[in-house]
Amino acid sequence: MKKLTLLFPVLFAAFVINAQNVAINNDGSSATASAMLDVKSTTKGFMMPRVTSAQRTAISSPVLGLLVFDTDTKTIWAFNGIAWSNLSSAGGGGFTLPYENSAAVAGSAFKLTNSGNAIEGITSGVSSSGIRGTATANGSNGVMGFGAASNGVGVRGESNTGTGMIAYSTSGTGLSASSISGTGINASSISGLALNVNGNLKIAGGNTNPGEGKILTSDASGNAVWKANRIAFRGFDINENYLTIPSLSIQKIYYAYQNYDLGNNFTPYELSGPSPANAATFVAPLDGIYHFDASVDLRYAEGDVDAYAEIRLLLDRNGVISELASETGKKARPYALHANDYTFYNLKVAGDFLLFPGDKVYVEVDQSNIDQLTA
Repeated sequence: MKKLTLLFPVLFAAFVINAQNVAINNDGSSATASAMLDVKSTTKGFMMPRVTSAQRTAISSPVLGLLVFDTDTKTIWAFNGIAWSNLSSAGGGGFTLPYENSAAVAGSAFKLTNSGNAIEGITSGVSSSGIRGTATANGSNGVMGFGAASNGVGVRGESNTGTGMIAYSTSGTGLSASSISGTGINASSISGLALNVNGNLKIAGGNTNPGEGKILTSDASGNAVWKANRIAFRGFDINENYLTIPSLSIQKIYYAYQNYDLGNNFTPYELSGPSPANAATFVAPLDGIYHFDASVDLRYAEGDVDAYAEIRLLLDRNGVISELASETGKKARPYALHANDYTFYNLKVAGDFLLFPGDKVYVEVDQSNIDQLTA
């Protein structure tokens, strides 16, 4: 019987085992000390398991760090212990969207450095966001901007026709800005509004010193401060253009001078000619109870005449005129001067009144006499 001898060609690859390190190569080099498996080649690549997306997601109990190549997405996937993560995308090295991952590192999980825009978010959807940050823990920040240079800006909102930045919150804080020695928020505008507040506004902290009933004012540098609500003024002397009141005439009292106007709420009339619309008028800066005292003396050139005189304290509220108080003049004792007797009518009015911001208060006097004399 003849024997048939088969010669099998031996396919050879060098497997070099050094301690617990395995090297697979064709030059006989040892494995790198830090690598459990060191595969080296300049002409061939490493082939990992190839699966479809359905096969990948059907892998039972995948272990942390398991790697596969997804033939549907044409990308490498890794199991992070919770879910599969897409590590790369074919044709450009970018992210395959939507992309989601998680990390638990002390530093930045994702960091880009660029001379232009490091990250740009663009959206065309209604109520959507180009960049959105969510804070899920107390003291954390959804989005934080840090200006490292003296003129750097941590977060900047800019718009030609829309809104550069909008902050919204249902129950918390829509926007929080703080600074140790700089400026938390800097808003500027050339022809529009640097700051538009639609709703409640609270100014507290720092040197503002808030308190019940205080008013918001500024120091010499324009810094806002709350100061005690001090409202007072004194008008005196009658403007020289309004020293006489014809009989059967009503005339507003134009005081020539003022002092103690702590809030610049009263406008005297110190000039000649037609009076401004609000001359000798007090404008209430805020709601509250206000006290007024007003008095004037009418002098008649003749002796003991039969005359009537009245003073009125009037309120202009949104263009509607009403009387706060009035009083008929009381005749004073006549006296002689240069052989002529003069009769004085002393007019006074006083009271406490509830006013609202923008209310205007002023004094009017009228007089009449049988002889139609000018008082």
